[in-house]
Amino acid sequence: MRKYQRIPVEEIVKNSELRPVYNFAAEKHATQFREGTEKIPYINHLLRVFEISMNAMVDAPIKLYMQTKMAPWILKTASAALLHDVIEDTQCNSKEKLAKSISGFTGGRENATDISEMVYELSNPPGIKEEDKRAWQVPHARIISVDSKIIKVSDMVANVIDVVEHPPLWTFQEKWEFVDKTIEITDSCVNYLPANFL
Repeated sequence: MRKYQRIPVEEIVKNSELRPVYNFAAEKHATQFREGTEKIPYINHLLRVFEISMNAMVDAPIKLYMQTKMAPWILKTASAALLHDVIEDTQCNSKEKLAKSISGFTGGRENATDISEMVYELSNPPGIKEEDKRAWQVPHARIISVDSKIIKVSDMVANVIDVVEHPPLWTFQEKWEFVDKTIEITDSCVNYLPANFL
């Protein structure tokens, strides 16, 4: 079993391809904090999702990998991991706006469109009610792209880690529903991979 590799922020900002993506995400989420009893900057969550995604994608010493030019698909997925909540949680609230905003530093219009499409796949529909999210998210997780599934599962894992490390003031019922929903969404991602993927 591979050892989980932590990725310090310094390694991300040293990487010329990822630095502007990280800076953009940090700026867009600058005033946001994670839910819970502690005031934890939202960028911490994005970095954790990025780390987990990179560990899933790369079978190599990630510190060294970050110092080289990344394969295009990995760079796009890594960028989408850092940006996965931008459409849902900021004023950059459509895939068109996001693509336009990042096209200058993600390798042009085509790459920006691909990254924005992944972020859009990972975003809840605008205006969806909290009580309706699960009913929408579970079937939706089945049909998103494989690259988006990597990020979605990483997001679910990151959310569980955050709840364990910084427990919100939830009732037992709320905690149980959170875990149950996490398992169901993760199952939807993993059990609906293309037949030729495994």
